[in-house]
Amino acid sequence: MRRALLLAALAITQPVPAQSPEQTQPYFPPWLATPVQRCLNQKIVTIEPIKVAWYSMDLRAAGEPSFYALSIDPKRAPGTFMRFTWLRSFHPPIVIRAERLGTSGSRLTAKQLSGTGGNAPGTVNRESSRALSPAEARKLIGLLSDVTFVNPPVAEHPLEPCDRRVKIDGMDGAQWVIEMVDQDGYHFADRWSPKDGGLHALAAAMMDLTGWDLKPVY
Repeated sequence: MRRALLLAALAITQPVPAQSPEQTQPYFPPWLATPVQRCLNQKIVTIEPIKVAWYSMDLRAAGEPSFYALSIDPKRAPGTFMRFTWLRSFHPPIVIRAERLGTSGSRLTAKQLSGTGGNAPGTVNRESSRALSPAEARKLIGLLSDVTFVNPPVAEHPLEPCDRRVKIDGMDGAQWVIEMVDQDGYHFADRWSPKDGGLHALAAAMMDLTGWDLKPVY
C-alpha cells in the first residue's frame, strides 16, 4: 500500500499529456470507491480510492479512453470490449485493449509505457494495433466466463457479520486489472500477481495476441 500512496503523490507532480475529451472522463464508476453497507457494523469499498487514483494515472498516461464512460454511452459501438492493465513494480506498464468482440470489427490495441508500474508511468513508447480473427475473438470471449468480476454491491437482508480479517496486496509484484463492457454494463476485476485462475488465463491470452516478449511475468 505504501507503493500506491507514492504513486498517488507522483500523479500530482508528473506532467500530464494533452488529453482528448474522452480521457478526461472518470475511469471507474463511483461505486467502486464508495463505502457501502455490505455487512453488519461496517461500510466497505470494492477498491480503495488510492488504487482508483493509481490506475487512472497509468491509463491517462497511456492515452486510454474511459471504459466507464463507454459503458454509459448509448451510442457505443456493438460488441464486447475488454482491457487488461498490467502494472509491474519494476517493469513498464502494459495496457492491452480488445474492442468490438463478437462483431466483424474486432480489434486489439497494445501499449507499453516508458516508466514502471511501481513508479511514474512515463509515456507511450511502443504501440501496436491489429484486427482480430473470428477465432481469436471467440477465444477471448470464451475465457470471460471464468473471470470473477465485481458488480455494484447489493445489500442482502439480513446482513451477515463483517469479515474482520485484513486483506492487503504484497509490497512488490504486479496488479492485474481487467475491465469489461458488454450489454450489461461495466465489469471490473483486480488481482495481485495471480499465478493461475480465470483472470490470469484471460490476461495471458491477451498478452499472447500482442506478439510481444513481455517477460518477466509476475
